[in-house]
Amino acid sequence: MGAEGKMQTESSFRPAFVGRSGELATLRSHLERAVAGKGSAVLVSGEAGIGKSRLCEEVLDEAKSKGATVARGWCVEGTLEPLHPLREALNVMGMG
Repeated sequence: MGAEGKMQTESSFRPAFVGRSGELATLRSHLERAVAGKGSAVLVSGEAGIGKSRLCEEVLDEAKSKGATVARGWCVEGTLEPLHPLREALNVMGMG
């Protein structure tokens, strides 16, 4: 149950963001440059379960709050599909 007595669903659960201050600062720096019109692409990689998605969610929320259009793609282990993350990002944006 949440703080207001409501049951927390899986989709509403968001673990606390802990650590990763250096990585977060790097991503925020890229975000600030993008908002200023100097965009770039950032790839986040690492072993499963180390917090990549949570780190990205933190920055993506900040980007959305600044009015940025956000495209997000992901890789699936073992896929041989060329450019899979870019295709996923375009699909999420309704452009695929």
